[in-house]
Amino acid sequence: MKDRTQALQGKASGAKDQAMTKAAQAGDRLKDATTQVQGRATDAAHRVQESTPQPVLDAAATVAKTGRRHPGPLLAVGAGALLAVGVLRKRRNGRG
Repeated sequence: MKDRTQALQGKASGAKDQAMTKAAQAGDRLKDATTQVQGRATDAAHRVQESTPQPVLDAAATVAKTGRRHPGPLLAVGAGALLAVGVLRKRRNGRG
């Protein structure tokens, strides 16, 4: 009985070690994937910024600054835009 208990404990310990190793490997893969996605997003942002005309960038910066100073009107406009998109989609799909 004692030998059997020790054998089961050994198997459980081995399974735990194996699970810990696999979890660490999965964590490493996730970190690598996250780094890749962040790199791709950064590259895409740079390409967009480089290809966007300066007046558009200036206007976007102005809107962002105004939105930070006065978030209420910006939220109202955003909510209105979402509502309008929802209504238009329903009408176009024949449900409105």
